[in-house]
Amino acid sequence: MLGGEQGAAESALEYPYDIALSPAAELYVVEYGACRVSRFDLNGKLLGRFGTNGRDDGQFTTPWGLAVDRNSRVYVADTGNRRLVQLKL
Repeated sequence: MLGGEQGAAESALEYPYDIALSPAAELYVVEYGACRVSRFDLNGKLLGRFGTNGRDDGQFTTPWGLAVDRNSRVYVADTGNRRLVQLKL
């Protein structure tokens, strides 16, 4: 399990659907069930999360995919809101 031992609440993932590796060697995981993106180091340590369920800025509804470009911009396919969200981290 990515992010720690089974049952570790802080780093638990809710229906992870897609994963991307950034130029800084960080893993980004889009979580369909939690409507968020989680960021991990290569050892599985949780570095941060962003996103909640909804339609406003910083919110997603049924996110299905993501990508990270060479400038560390994260793109989230926010299918429930019918949009592609670009984030600069």
